[in-house]
Amino acid sequence: MCHSTAIGSCTGNVHAVVAAVRLTIDNDQLQAELERQLTEVAASRNRIVEASDVRGAMKHAKASAISVRVTGDGQIMHVADRYR
Repeated sequence: MCHSTAIGSCTGNVHAVVAAVRLTIDNDQLQAELERQLTEVAASRNRIVEASDVRGAMKHAKASAISVRVTGDGQIMHVADRYR
C-alpha cells in the first residue's frame, strides 16, 4: 500500500490493481461464455443422439418391411430378416 503524499509514486500500484481487476473481469466473462458454449454442445449432442435413435428405428422398421413378402394369393410369406 502506498502512503506517500506524492501521488506519482502510487501510480504503479494503481495500474497494477486496475490490471488485476480487468483480468478478473475478463476471466469471469470467458468462464461464462465457456459454460454457455458447453451447454450448447451438450444440447447439440443430445439432438444428434435422438436423431440417430429415430434413424435407427426407421432403419429397423424398413428392414422389417423388406423381410416379408406377400405371395400371389395374398398370403404373407416371411423371407428373411437379413438386417438383424
